[in-house]
Amino acid sequence: MRISNTKEGFDKLYSTIISCLDLNGLDDVKIGLESTGHYSTNITNYLYSKGFQVHILNPLSTNLFRKATTLRKTKTDKTDAKVIATMLFSDESKSYSNSSYQIQELKSD
Repeated sequence: MRISNTKEGFDKLYSTIISCLDLNGLDDVKIGLESTGHYSTNITNYLYSKGFQVHILNPLSTNLFRKATTLRKTKTDKTDAKVIATMLFSDESKSYSNSSYQIQELKSD
């Protein structure tokens, strides 16, 4: 599924995720995203505000993990999604916590 990097796209993603959940709600949901600088900030904050556990993964780590788990040199969105999902189950990464606007501004300078 592809979405646009807009509120409408985020709402579409949210609706799709919610439609797949059972009665446990968000308790069992982990969302993993590769850090893509300012491109991932809005979706990360949106999902966090909706109550999801969001894990931001370093693209270098996901690339090394992919290389370590397969002999193929294939890199597609589908293989990246599988790698991220596998890392979420096996990695002890910390979930995202919202930082203040001022901290984000300092990081971007």
